[in-house]
Amino acid sequence: MKRIISMLAAVLILLSATQPVLAAEYCYSLTLNSKVQTGKSFKAQLNVFGGGDVAAAIFTVCFDSSVMELKSAELCDGTDGKLEYNTVGGTTKLVFLNTKGQPLTGEENGIISLKFKALSTPCNAYITLYCEQAVCCNESYLPCSYGVEYPVELADKISGSVSRSSGTKVNSKPSSSSSNSKASSADKGSSISGSESSEGLTQQHQNGIVSLGSKEAAQSNTAYIMLGAVITLCVVCAVFAIYKVGKKHGEAEQAQKAKQSNPDAEQDEKAINSDNVQPPVSDTNALNEAFESDNADLFEGKEK
Repeated sequence: MKRIISMLAAVLILLSATQPVLAAEYCYSLTLNSKVQTGKSFKAQLNVFGGGDVAAAIFTVCFDSSVMELKSAELCDGTDGKLEYNTVGGTTKLVFLNTKGQPLTGEENGIISLKFKALSTPCNAYITLYCEQAVCCNESYLPCSYGVEYPVELADKISGSVSRSSGTKVNSKPSSSSSNSKASSADKGSSISGSESSEGLTQQHQNGIVSLGSKEAAQSNTAYIMLGAVITLCVVCAVFAIYKVGKKHGEAEQAQKAKQSNPDAEQDEKAINSDNVQPPVSDTNALNEAFESDNADLFEGKEK
């Protein structure tokens, strides 16, 4: 029984090692001003936070390319690793890699700095952040789902204070058209509140910020369900086979122990078998001939 349990445990360990493991917590967000001046540059900081670390991640940033453009993307100061990005229209793909793992803490940790330029059209635009894939150093998958959309108002003038843009969760997949369609023209001469430089980032943190992935696991996939069913069937078959082998092995051990504990019975069995053995036919014929030769006189007398 112990052997069966050990073999079953080994099978379960091997099966669990083949399944993707989801990390407990992973969040991402953008830090940017809710209002910027047309014709000026502004920055957006991509943050990650939660627990553990992130070793690799693929982000997608969507925006309306008719009212703003991405000028550059680079790692923030103090962030180790490599960054590659590519922009097509209003969609930018960002690939972050840090083999040592970027530590995740409970506070927002900026890893990528994005520099945009607002064009000359006053409007209400949006910047949407998605995280398509992310893993940590132990190759566990970090949960990534949905996206977060940040409104940005573009205006000709700046006055007053500027707040941080508050994100809203969206269910759609990354698409440049979805961002482009949301830009709406504003009246000329509209003003933007804010006394700080358009190059800077506001330090105000609004409670309405949305960070995705903190408590959400990756969505179920039909392929994973089918794979789970196949694995379950294999486990059941393996357990049944192990049970049958163990049962036969146990019966053989019991028979062996019985023979060892009662050797006289084995000898009696051998004796009984030897008594029941019939002599060969050739030996029987030889005995009959010998008997007839020894008693030839008796047979001759009877014939007379």
